[in-house]
Amino acid sequence: MGKIGIKVAGITVLFLQTTLLAQCGSTSMAERFNNMAAAEDSQARRVIDALELKAGMTVADLGAGGGFFSYLIAERVGPEGQVLAVDINQEYLDFIEKEATRRKLNQIAVVKARNDGFDAAQASLDMIFTRNVYHHLENRVEYFRTVASLLKPGGRIAILDYRNDGNFADLIGHSTDERIIADEMQKAGFERVQNLEFLEKQSFQIFRRSN
Repeated sequence: MGKIGIKVAGITVLFLQTTLLAQCGSTSMAERFNNMAAAEDSQARRVIDALELKAGMTVADLGAGGGFFSYLIAERVGPEGQVLAVDINQEYLDFIEKEATRRKLNQIAVVKARNDGFDAAQASLDMIFTRNVYHHLENRVEYFRTVASLLKPGGRIAILDYRNDGNFADLIGHSTDERIIADEMQKAGFERVQNLEFLEKQSFQIFRRSN
Protein backbone atom coordinates (compact mmCIF):
# COMPACT_ATOMS: atom_id res chain seq x y z
CA MET A 1 0.00 0.00 0.00
CA GLY A 2 2.85 2.39 0.78
CA LYS A 3 4.42 1.85 -2.63
CA ILE A 4 1.09 2.44 -4.38
CA GLY A 5 0.64 5.71 -2.50
CA ILE A 6 4.06 6.97 -3.50
CA LYS A 7 3.52 5.97 -7.11
CA VAL A 8 0.16 7.73 -7.29
CA ALA A 9 1.59 10.85 -5.70
CA GLY A 10 4.50 10.84 -8.14
CA ILE A 11 2.22 10.55 -11.16
CA THR A 12 0.02 13.34 -9.84
CA VAL A 13 2.96 15.66 -9.21
CA LEU A 14 4.34 15.02 -12.71
CA PHE A 15 0.92 15.73 -14.22
CA LEU A 16 0.60 18.95 -12.21
CA GLN A 17 4.05 20.17 -13.22
CA THR A 18 3.40 19.39 -16.90
CA THR A 19 0.02 21.12 -16.77
CA LEU A 20 1.45 24.23 -15.13
CA LEU A 21 4.23 24.50 -17.69
CA ALA A 22 1.79 24.07 -20.55
CA GLN A 23 -0.74 26.58 -19.23
CA CYS A 24 1.49 29.24 -17.72
CA GLY A 25 4.17 29.69 -20.36
CA SER A 26 6.40 32.53 -19.20
CA THR A 27 4.30 33.29 -16.12
CA SER A 28 6.52 33.56 -13.07
CA MET A 29 6.09 31.31 -10.05
CA ALA A 30 5.13 34.36 -7.97
CA GLU A 31 2.30 35.11 -10.39
CA ARG A 32 1.17 31.48 -10.29
CA PHE A 33 1.00 31.62 -6.51
CA ASN A 34 -1.14 34.74 -6.77
CA ASN A 35 -3.45 33.13 -9.31
CA MET A 36 -3.96 30.14 -7.03
CA ALA A 37 -4.55 32.37 -4.01
CA ALA A 38 -7.18 34.30 -5.98
CA ALA A 39 -9.18 31.13 -6.70
CA GLU A 40 -12.73 31.08 -5.38
CA ASP A 41 -12.13 28.26 -2.92
CA SER A 42 -9.41 30.30 -1.17
CA GLN A 43 -12.14 32.66 0.11
CA ALA A 44 -9.47 35.31 0.45
CA ARG A 45 -11.75 38.20 1.40
CA ARG A 46 -13.44 36.10 4.08
CA VAL A 47 -10.04 35.09 5.44
CA ILE A 48 -9.00 38.74 5.65
CA ASP A 49 -12.30 39.68 7.35
CA ALA A 50 -11.69 36.96 9.96
CA LEU A 51 -8.33 38.51 10.91
CA GLU A 52 -10.14 41.59 12.26
CA LEU A 53 -7.38 43.93 11.16
CA LYS A 54 -7.52 47.63 11.97
CA ALA A 55 -6.02 50.69 10.34
CA GLY A 56 -2.51 51.37 11.60
CA MET A 57 -1.65 47.77 12.48
CA THR A 58 1.68 46.15 11.62
CA VAL A 59 1.40 42.65 10.14
CA ALA A 60 4.02 40.18 8.92
CA ASP A 61 2.94 37.95 6.03
CA LEU A 62 5.24 34.99 6.64
CA GLY A 63 5.92 33.07 3.42
CA ALA A 64 4.39 35.79 1.28
CA GLY A 65 5.01 34.07 -2.07
CA GLY A 66 3.74 36.40 -4.77
CA GLY A 67 2.28 38.80 -2.22
CA PHE A 68 -1.43 38.22 -2.89
CA PHE A 69 -2.37 38.35 0.80
CA SER A 70 0.20 41.05 1.54
CA TYR A 71 -1.68 43.36 -0.82
CA LEU A 72 -5.04 42.57 0.77
CA ILE A 73 -3.65 43.06 4.27
CA ALA A 74 -2.06 46.37 3.20
CA GLU A 75 -5.45 47.62 2.07
CA ARG A 76 -6.91 46.84 5.51
CA VAL A 77 -4.16 48.38 7.65
CA GLY A 78 -4.05 51.41 5.37
CA PRO A 79 -1.22 53.82 4.63
CA GLU A 80 -0.65 54.41 8.35
CA GLY A 81 -0.06 50.69 8.91
CA GLN A 82 2.75 48.43 7.72
CA VAL A 83 3.01 45.01 6.12
CA LEU A 84 6.21 43.00 6.18
CA ALA A 85 6.18 40.63 3.21
CA VAL A 86 8.50 37.91 4.48
CA ASP A 87 9.92 35.16 2.29
CA ILE A 88 13.09 33.15 1.92
CA ASN A 89 13.05 33.47 -1.89
CA GLN A 90 14.59 36.71 -3.17
CA GLU A 91 12.85 36.39 -6.54
CA TYR A 92 9.46 36.53 -4.83
CA LEU A 93 10.51 39.52 -2.75
CA ASP A 94 11.65 41.38 -5.87
CA PHE A 95 8.30 40.64 -7.50
CA ILE A 96 6.37 41.90 -4.45
CA GLU A 97 8.44 45.06 -4.23
CA LYS A 98 7.72 45.94 -7.87
CA GLU A 99 4.04 45.04 -7.60
CA ALA A 100 3.60 47.02 -4.37
CA THR A 101 5.12 50.04 -6.09
CA ARG A 102 2.79 49.59 -9.06
CA ARG A 103 -0.20 49.39 -6.73
CA LYS A 104 1.08 52.36 -4.67
CA LEU A 105 1.08 50.27 -1.51
CA ASN A 106 3.98 52.05 0.14
CA GLN A 107 3.17 50.43 3.47
CA ILE A 108 4.61 47.11 2.23
CA ALA A 109 8.25 46.35 3.02
CA VAL A 110 9.95 43.12 1.94
CA VAL A 111 11.98 41.09 4.43
CA LYS A 112 14.31 38.19 3.62
CA ALA A 113 13.54 35.27 5.90
CA ARG A 114 16.00 32.87 7.47
CA ASN A 115 15.41 29.23 8.35
CA ASP A 116 15.16 30.17 12.01
CA GLY A 117 13.07 33.34 11.74
CA PHE A 118 13.09 36.84 10.29
CA ASP A 119 14.13 40.32 11.34
CA ALA A 120 11.68 42.83 12.76
CA ALA A 121 11.74 45.19 15.71
CA GLN A 122 11.00 43.60 19.07
CA ALA A 123 7.34 43.92 20.13
CA SER A 124 6.43 45.62 16.83
CA LEU A 125 3.90 43.24 15.25
CA ASP A 126 0.16 43.07 15.81
CA MET A 127 -0.07 39.85 13.83
CA ILE A 128 1.96 37.23 12.02
CA PHE A 129 -0.08 35.72 9.19
CA THR A 130 1.06 32.54 7.48
CA ARG A 131 -0.79 30.55 4.83
CA ASN A 132 0.23 27.12 3.49
CA VAL A 133 3.72 27.55 4.95
CA TYR A 134 3.58 25.85 8.35
CA HIS A 135 4.39 22.40 6.93
CA HIS A 136 7.60 23.80 5.37
CA LEU A 137 9.03 25.15 8.62
CA GLU A 138 11.69 23.24 10.49
CA ASN A 139 11.88 23.07 14.31
CA ARG A 140 8.48 24.74 14.47
CA VAL A 141 8.21 24.93 18.25
CA GLU A 142 11.53 26.71 18.54
CA TYR A 143 10.75 28.84 15.48
CA PHE A 144 7.60 30.30 17.03
CA ARG A 145 9.23 30.68 20.43
CA THR A 146 11.80 32.86 18.65
CA VAL A 147 9.38 35.03 16.67
CA ALA A 148 7.10 35.46 19.71
CA SER A 149 9.33 38.32 20.88
CA LEU A 150 8.42 40.26 17.72
CA LEU A 151 4.75 40.44 18.75
CA LYS A 152 3.22 43.28 20.70
CA PRO A 153 1.40 42.39 23.92
CA GLY A 154 -1.80 40.74 22.76
CA GLY A 155 -0.34 40.15 19.29
CA ARG A 156 -1.66 37.15 17.37
CA ILE A 157 -0.46 34.48 14.95
CA ALA A 158 -2.85 33.27 12.24
CA ILE A 159 -1.95 29.90 10.73
CA LEU A 160 -3.63 28.40 7.67
CA ASP A 161 -2.38 25.08 6.39
CA TYR A 162 -3.71 22.25 4.27
CA ARG A 163 -5.69 19.67 6.19
CA ASN A 164 -4.18 16.27 6.80
CA ASP A 165 -7.12 14.37 5.25
CA GLY A 166 -5.89 12.51 2.17
CA ASN A 167 -6.20 15.41 -0.29
CA PHE A 168 -3.58 16.20 -2.95
CA ALA A 169 -1.50 18.38 -0.61
CA ASP A 170 -1.51 15.57 1.95
CA LEU A 171 -0.28 13.04 -0.64
CA ILE A 172 2.82 15.12 -1.37
CA GLY A 173 3.50 16.00 2.27
CA HIS A 174 2.24 19.60 2.08
CA SER A 175 -0.18 19.46 5.00
CA THR A 176 -0.29 19.42 8.79
CA ASP A 177 -2.97 18.00 11.03
CA GLU A 178 -4.60 20.92 12.84
CA ARG A 179 -4.20 19.11 16.17
CA ILE A 180 -0.45 18.98 15.61
CA ILE A 181 -0.41 22.71 14.89
CA ALA A 182 -2.36 23.45 18.09
CA ASP A 183 -0.11 21.16 20.15
CA GLU A 184 3.13 22.61 18.77
CA MET A 185 1.94 26.18 19.24
CA GLN A 186 1.02 25.40 22.83
CA LYS A 187 4.55 24.07 23.39
CA ALA A 188 5.86 27.30 21.84
CA GLY A 189 3.94 29.32 24.44
CA PHE A 190 0.70 30.13 22.62
CA GLU A 191 -2.95 29.40 23.23
CA ARG A 192 -5.54 28.99 20.50
CA VAL A 193 -8.14 31.74 20.59
CA GLN A 194 -10.01 30.91 17.37
CA ASN A 195 -10.54 27.83 15.24
CA LEU A 196 -12.27 28.86 12.02
CA GLU A 197 -13.76 26.06 9.95
CA PHE A 198 -15.18 27.68 6.81
CA LEU A 199 -12.32 26.60 4.51
CA GLU A 200 -12.77 23.22 2.86
CA LYS A 201 -9.12 22.37 2.24
CA GLN A 202 -7.35 24.21 5.05
CA SER A 203 -7.42 24.57 8.79
CA PHE A 204 -7.44 28.16 10.04
CA GLN A 205 -6.36 28.80 13.61
CA ILE A 206 -5.46 31.99 15.47
CA PHE A 207 -3.16 31.97 18.49
CA ARG A 208 -2.11 34.42 21.19
CA ARG A 209 0.76 34.17 23.66
CA SER A 210 -0.22 32.38 26.84
CA ASN A 211 -0.25 34.38 30.06
